[in-house]
Amino acid sequence: MKKLTLILLIFLTFNLVGCKNEKDNGITVTDMAGTEVVVPSNIRKVAAVSPSTADLMIAFGLGDKIDGVYKTVTDNEWATTLYPKAKDFYKYDYDESAESYFSRGVDLILLPDPTTVASLRTSGLTVLNIRQFASGSFDNYLFTFSEILKQIFPEVTDKVNAWQSRMNNALNQISDVLQNKDDKPTLYYIYGDKLNSRGSHLAYTDMPNSFVASLLRKLNVKFVSDNFTSNRPSEEEVLQTNPDIIVIGGIYQKFLYDELLNNDTWNKLDAVVNERVYNIPVGFAPFEQNSIESPIFLYDLANKIYPELFNYDIKAITKETLQFWFDVTLTEQQIDYLLDGLSPTGQPLVTVK
Repeated sequence: MKKLTLILLIFLTFNLVGCKNEKDNGITVTDMAGTEVVVPSNIRKVAAVSPSTADLMIAFGLGDKIDGVYKTVTDNEWATTLYPKAKDFYKYDYDESAESYFSRGVDLILLPDPTTVASLRTSGLTVLNIRQFASGSFDNYLFTFSEILKQIFPEVTDKVNAWQSRMNNALNQISDVLQNKDDKPTLYYIYGDKLNSRGSHLAYTDMPNSFVASLLRKLNVKFVSDNFTSNRPSEEEVLQTNPDIIVIGGIYQKFLYDELLNNDTWNKLDAVVNERVYNIPVGFAPFEQNSIESPIFLYDLANKIYPELFNYDIKAITKETLQFWFDVTLTEQQIDYLLDGLSPTGQPLVTVK
């Protein structure tokens, strides 16, 4: 009996130590909701469902780790032009079932919605909350996702540091010029990665705690959405701000631009009358998302908002950026199309029927 008890103790001890070592082999990271999550140390398949996470992963050399992306990402032709393997990505929905992730053998899931994240965690899945907005200002989260990638995949450290350096250079160059500029133009941003299903397509924006709001403030503008209580304000709320500048992003930008100019109320706004409506380019991801293209977003808007102060060669910067990070050399014509928010063949990125 004593011998049997001893064998059992040895067995239990061995298994407890094994479990402890297995847990110790994991990597503890803190996601954007402030939750500590233990991530397996040998990640093979990632569901990069959060916006622009695939863009950064591919640029940092982690494209082969991606199992799938949000379902509309590869509808953007630039995604498959810059990374042809993207055509094979599985198309996930934001409310994808736990069974779907398990069936695909996913090791790590990146999702923007905290409720969905919590639900999937109860099923035993490893999920990080990665998003384009923060609980407060996004200023402290500009590099959160890239730092997480360094923790999980230390082999990409040099590439992450290089991108962060480019971001800081852009931010510092622009802020150095604008730091003594007192007059701030008012700016309204139209979100165009999908259409507003609950009101005017033009009354769809981002909130003060978003990534795009953080970068726009670096450009010394008054972000009119600071006064809104929702990213879907009423038309009246937006029209009352009568912004000096309007910028339109996302794959629907051409449709939204036409709607803006043809609407007999909106086209009376100062920004339209004074021809200060600007598009935001779209690469693998819209430039206004936290992406490899974010430095270009800053340079491009600095040129557009303050033409008397900045004259960056956006075409050259864009060509070098995409060549460096995606190993793709675009033609001059393709660069023009990309910067104008068009597809690689010069067509609108989406057609609205």
